[in-house]
Amino acid sequence: MLTLDFTLVIFTASFILFVIVMKLAFFDPIKKVIISREKSIEENLAESKAALNKLGSSKQSENPATIIRESKLKAQEIVSKAVNESSQERQEMVNRELRDIKANSETSIIELQKEERDILKNLDSYVEELSRNAIDKLMSELGAHATA
Repeated sequence: MLTLDFTLVIFTASFILFVIVMKLAFFDPIKKVIISREKSIEENLAESKAALNKLGSSKQSENPATIIRESKLKAQEIVSKAVNESSQERQEMVNRELRDIKANSETSIIELQKEERDILKNLDSYVEELSRNAIDKLMSELGAHATA
């Protein structure tokens, strides 16, 4: 006779449970991502087609010389904007460097003035010392001549 083993029922139930869990935890989120990407791609494709149709119809209705003239004007605007921005940036850099140079020159002037004061102090003491030596030498020579 046919014997039914309970293990087959357990394996079948566990497989069905596994498929349900995988569907809920894995397949449904992936399906949502795929659907959202497909919608995004379809929207972008529709926008691209509309822009292409608009561009094609505008190019057909416009004169090529007008298109070239407009392109040149746009290019000139872009170039002039870039030149203005670069000149402003250059001027800012020059001003910044001038400020740095001025600050450095002020500190250099202060240091030089300090050195000048120190040199003058040393010079005064050196002159005093030379004067004393000269006076002492003269006094000793005069004293040697007076005794002679």
